Amino acid sequence: MSSKSFDIELIYDDELVLAGEQLWTDHHVHLQAISDDGVHIIKVADGTDYETEIRYPFTKKQKATCECITFRKDAICKHIIAALFALRKQLKKSELQKKANSISVKPASLNINQIIQDIRPEDLKSFIKTYAKDDKRFATHLKVTFAHKIDLADNIEKYRAILNSIVRPVTTLSHKIAASELKYLMRVLKDFEDQINDNIALSHYRAALDIFIASFSKLEYVRSKYHMQDEALTSLSQRYHAIIGYFVQSRLPAELKQELHRELTDFIQRSYYRFTDFKYNILYFLLPNLNTTERNRIKEILLKLLASNPASESAVILAYYMLLCKKYDKEAAAFFKDNPLNFTEVVQLFTLNGHNQLALEMLEKAYKTRPDDKDIINRLLNLYILTDNKARIITLGQHAYINTGDTKYLELLRKELPEEKYSMVTFEIETGFYNQEKPASGPALNFFRYEENWAGMLIYLEKNLSISDLQKYDTYLYRFEPDTLSELYCLCLDEILKNQLGDTSQLLLEQLKLHWLHNDMHTTIQVVKRFLEEHYGHRPGLIEVFR
Repeated sequence: MSSKSFDIELIYDDELVLAGEQLWTDHHVHLQAISDDGVHIIKVADGTDYETEIRYPFTKKQKATCECITFRKDAICKHIIAALFALRKQLKKSELQKKANSISVKPASLNINQIIQDIRPEDLKSFIKTYAKDDKRFATHLKVTFAHKIDLADNIEKYRAILNSIVRPVTTLSHKIAASELKYLMRVLKDFEDQINDNIALSHYRAALDIFIASFSKLEYVRSKYHMQDEALTSLSQRYHAIIGYFVQSRLPAELKQELHRELTDFIQRSYYRFTDFKYNILYFLLPNLNTTERNRIKEILLKLLASNPASESAVILAYYMLLCKKYDKEAAAFFKDNPLNFTEVVQLFTLNGHNQLALEMLEKAYKTRPDDKDIINRLLNLYILTDNKARIITLGQHAYINTGDTKYLELLRKELPEEKYSMVTFEIETGFYNQEKPASGPALNFFRYEENWAGMLIYLEKNLSISDLQKYDTYLYRFEPDTLSELYCLCLDEILKNQLGDTSQLLLEQLKLHWLHNDMHTTIQVVKRFLEEHYGHRPGLIEVFR
């Protein structure tokens, strides 16, 4: 700053200078603040308080404004002169202090703050220009940092050009990207993410959307095209998807809201956009805010994507199609018929994401045609538990146990039902086993053992005599009712021995005797021995087994 630039008395009208100097010497001038962009804000008391603003004081670029009438008429006033007198004193004092500091205390080392403080702005600008020409990455980051300050005719294209300068779009399958390029791109995308969130927080939705459209497109393109840094890119993609939620929840102007919907609808049709995650998906955020026309449009798009996208994406696409339809329609049923594995995947997606009604609708229709499918039964039971549908839990739990004999269904019923209700259910199951015409003994006997209902087991075994079933459970029954068990063995042996002669019968008795001895079932041995002596004395070989 030259000394001539301080000469207020030589530059301005004498009358104004005298009036301004008087205000200053009378202490009517008060320096208020300096804004981030270098504007000095000064209050001058002259009957009333006038606020003056002076940018670049004592330079050729100096600009000043005042609230008074004189300034509005003449573009200069005594208040501005008074403010300049105050600034001149302050700036001269600052320069003198700076010179004194430079003489008295010299810094021991060089640092960035010293350079920025002491270097001329023109020199700094010159350095930046030169360095940006020589260093592409520095030039790019300069643009990333300050792009929001420059308003262009197409701001989306502005951000797109920055990102394309790092990783350009390609059409060949063989093109590869350097790891350093990808890491730098992720760094830039993180910077843009922060800028987007800052703009949303300040309700600068236009600026936020411009950055988002360009950045999200590049991110999803790179994720699909290059299989590197998958975990880091997926995490970044999830955060960008969350930004969609911020947009949707914000009170956007109608025009911006329509533009957002158009852009997002366009995104899901791009070949590089992947439907691999249900939650971190454009439709997860967009679907609740669609009108009828938009819903129908996206349904058409999803049916086309089902035919064109990889099979690994079918479950997520179909799940969103059904959510848009709000039902399990014939198009979805036809797709599942050709792709049965997707049925389970879609049910799982609905269950995990709280769409229980659609999952129930799918499973109940499938259960009608596949009533013995354990996977369908288990998923239905879980949903009935989630929705607290006790009647369905009982009906399906009973059916599942009777058909499979798997005691986990009894455990489930015991856990989910009150004790009194559980007792009623087990009574119905027990009665059903007694009344079966062609029973499968496994489920019935597992039931009695699980319930420790040995009396019921003896009744069932009497109605359905089986030597193998008796052997399987006799160690439990012997402790409960040895005499009744022994009688059942006699009844069962009587049926066998009537129709079986020779060594086979003798071998069976020898095996049974060893089994009873091993389990200390001496009462049964004595009862069977007496039975043989009374009814099969004419076959001494059988009696000999027990001597």
